[in-house]
Amino acid sequence: MTRHFFSLKWKALLSTTLVLVAVTVAISLRNYANLTNQFDRQRQIAHQQYVKEKDALLQQSLGRLRQLGGLISALPGVPLSLADRDSNRLKQALEPQWPALQLDLGIDMLAFYDTQALSLARWHINEWGEHHSVQIVNWISQVNASETPIVNLLCDPNCRQYAIVPVLTNGIHVGAVLVGSSVADLVLTASQISGNDIGLLVRDDQHLTGILPERQIQPWSVVIAALTQTEKNLKIIQDAAASTTLLKTADGVRHKFDGRFYDIRIISLQKFVADQRLYWVVIADITATLEEIRATTQEVFLVGGLGWLLAEGLLLIILWTPMERLRLTANNLPLLAQRRFQAARTAIRQRYRQHFIDDELDILENTAIALADRLEQLEEDVAEHTQMLSTRMEELAQERNFVTSLLNTAQVMIITQDRHGCMLMVNPYVQSVTGYSQTELTGQSFKDLLLADKSSVLSQRIKKEIIAGKHEHISHESLVTGKGGAIRNVTWHHSRLTGAGSDGPAILSVGLDITERLGAELELAWLTDHDLLTGLLNRNRFQVELERVLANLQRQKQSSGALLCIDLDQFKYINDTDGHQSGDALLKIVADMLSSTAIAGETLARLGSDEYALLLQEVDANDAIQLANTINALLATISFSVSGHPLKISSSIGIVLFPDHGDNVADLLANADLAVSQAKLKGHSQWHVYSDQDTVLEQMQRHVYWKNKVTQALANDRFILFFQPIMEVISGRISHYEVLLRMQDEDGSIIGPANFIEVAERGGLIYAIDRLVIQKALQFLATIKEIDQTAALSINLSAHVFRDPHLISYLRQELKHTGVDASRVVFEITETAAVADLAIANNLILAIKKLGCRFALDDFGIGFSSFYYLKHLPVDYLKIDGSFIRHLVDSSEDKVIVQAMSEVANGFGKKTIAEFVETQAILDLLHEYRIDYAQGYLISKPLSTEQTFQYLRKSHKQSPL
Repeated sequence: MTRHFFSLKWKALLSTTLVLVAVTVAISLRNYANLTNQFDRQRQIAHQQYVKEKDALLQQSLGRLRQLGGLISALPGVPLSLADRDSNRLKQALEPQWPALQLDLGIDMLAFYDTQALSLARWHINEWGEHHSVQIVNWISQVNASETPIVNLLCDPNCRQYAIVPVLTNGIHVGAVLVGSSVADLVLTASQISGNDIGLLVRDDQHLTGILPERQIQPWSVVIAALTQTEKNLKIIQDAAASTTLLKTADGVRHKFDGRFYDIRIISLQKFVADQRLYWVVIADITATLEEIRATTQEVFLVGGLGWLLAEGLLLIILWTPMERLRLTANNLPLLAQRRFQAARTAIRQRYRQHFIDDELDILENTAIALADRLEQLEEDVAEHTQMLSTRMEELAQERNFVTSLLNTAQVMIITQDRHGCMLMVNPYVQSVTGYSQTELTGQSFKDLLLADKSSVLSQRIKKEIIAGKHEHISHESLVTGKGGAIRNVTWHHSRLTGAGSDGPAILSVGLDITERLGAELELAWLTDHDLLTGLLNRNRFQVELERVLANLQRQKQSSGALLCIDLDQFKYINDTDGHQSGDALLKIVADMLSSTAIAGETLARLGSDEYALLLQEVDANDAIQLANTINALLATISFSVSGHPLKISSSIGIVLFPDHGDNVADLLANADLAVSQAKLKGHSQWHVYSDQDTVLEQMQRHVYWKNKVTQALANDRFILFFQPIMEVISGRISHYEVLLRMQDEDGSIIGPANFIEVAERGGLIYAIDRLVIQKALQFLATIKEIDQTAALSINLSAHVFRDPHLISYLRQELKHTGVDASRVVFEITETAAVADLAIANNLILAIKKLGCRFALDDFGIGFSSFYYLKHLPVDYLKIDGSFIRHLVDSSEDKVIVQAMSEVANGFGKKTIAEFVETQAILDLLHEYRIDYAQGYLISKPLSTEQTFQYLRKSHKQSPL
């Protein structure tokens, strides 16, 4: 086959070219990306500044309009005319001023209303006419009711700024004045401040859709109410709306139109105005900046390309001469393969030049000369070693004779196999073990020696792993069948042989007969698992069997089973009176009787001394009791004498059911012992089924244990607080934190309240815990005042708080001592505790709220009359029970209940808080159902005090609850 040649210098040049080009392109792209990212960050910062400026401008404009309303209401004659409801005098007083108000102050509508919201006089420009918006009428009614000005921005149908100011005369409210101004001046001012084009969008407004069809943006469902450079920017927005959504533009959209690039951003006005459909649209021309970035990137690419050309030229100059020397040396190296050593040395030495400093080519030429000398020397050595080979062959013959003797005398089975698993050679010991002759074994498959059920699998494994070279050695145990049907247990060690050719031996198999050893091991294993006296399973083996049955029960969801623990009543008397031999005889008799009673599948064991255990599956309590009666009846029939006198044999039987009385070995055996003790208390030949009431003493001990824990924790200040953030659903801001109580054990571990609250309530320690939580929570609020002055805490109170007559005075004292604003404290109590005594709960809540604190009703909704209690409990917040929230996404019933709770709470003027919010899907539904706050692992897990400090430092200042 023709071999193609390509010089090293060109390979080096090509490789360097590819690397330099890749580096140049990467640097250019990286530079472009950095400039673009930097520009995007600057645009984001600028956008945030725009938002602040526009918010300030809107507030300033609305405030100015309110001031104008106040000035107009104070004009001479206006208050008295309004008090007398004299429309003519109002018109006479304002008619001369109306042109100046329009031209100088930019007012395009003015109206006066009496205290009943009836219009007395109005001035307007063109389209307002007699039209009264429902929202405006509501505002006028609110101003008359509260005597407080209202300023807002509304599009109904045209977008205007409105100020409704109450009119007073001699301190008496006589009506209201409405002042309206177009948003056009506001849009122009915002454009001048930001240097960008500004517009006002109205979303989903059917009225404007009919009036301004040419300004409709259908994809966004909005209408442009005002826009600077309308003709140009209207086309830009329409083109952008065809390729992006309204929500996406809130983070900024870069759009190309008519050869130029624009940054389009949408800003919601719902923070300041009642009309939730209003948005600012900001359009910035960023073409010049993007062109500058592109030009900079091109410049970087051109400079990199020039550097690449210079580097390539320099590299070619450097490599040309050395590569030529290398080529000439390579052309003479084939002479060595032709054994023309002298010709090769001569050709290389003729071109070799001595340099002051050697390089790689000098070393190569010197090495080629040395190689020629070495190869010539090796030719001479080969001849010498050929002579030595014949001598070595004689030595190998002697070694072969030794190996043959070893094979004939070794007491192990030695076999060689070919690649197909056929036996090529077997030693005499194989013949003595199997009974087959050399002729019968040679050529047969190795698997024929093994027991048929596993021989094929083992044979395939040997071929795949040994012959394929995956492993050098494999070991296994197998049964070997002899000629007479005898079976021997053999441990095999297979090793891979190399260098024998395709038909020679490939595997060496060495087998050790371990039949006698296994027999001894089996006997020892039986003794390990069985009782030597009775032959039954011992305690260790019985526990293993019980654990296996319990595991199958959990895995296969089988029905229940039973454990019978049988204790002989007279055994100690027999041992003490007639000796251990008589006791042992009785144990054997009872074991035989129980073995004959147990049916197939039941497990019988002697646990120790005179105690037996019987494990039953697929039975219930009635079956177990029936068997216990049968056992006692059979024991009564046993004829046994002690010191020549007949003795009636009986037992006490303890019965436990699984999994009802335990799902692990330790619990079942312990409960069975307790049941035996209860049976013995009843007398002889009795049985007892374990009951939870049998653990009364244990429960008392547990109560004493945890009461001591609580007492020590109070004395050593080992109660600590955790804080779980609660988020405002609409804004996504953290509004406040729920205080959670934990106990720190002596070893530093954290203990949840489920372990000690009930004990503390029963032991009368709950009052001290309630006060401790209040004290620590208020101290924490005082500590974080410098970090966040608006942070609020929600503190849980126990049901026993209603019995604490000094709680209010204690709370008043702590608020005064810490200096905490009472409005930053919310107390929670469960619905169940509150409705236990509505009168007391109502008085307590009112007393706490009188201090300035607020109140929340926890676990709301779990009672049958939850909505009824809302009329009688003056709480501020309702915490919806987590059982309605966990499965909200999948449960249609929970959805209906949560929606109903939200609507009823809103009707009563109360805020709602949802617990156990763990997924985004649940949070989205809460937003849809107008739930006010959310709490759960999706927002945050409970935080320690230090974690909460860090959380507050990193977070922006949040609004209070």
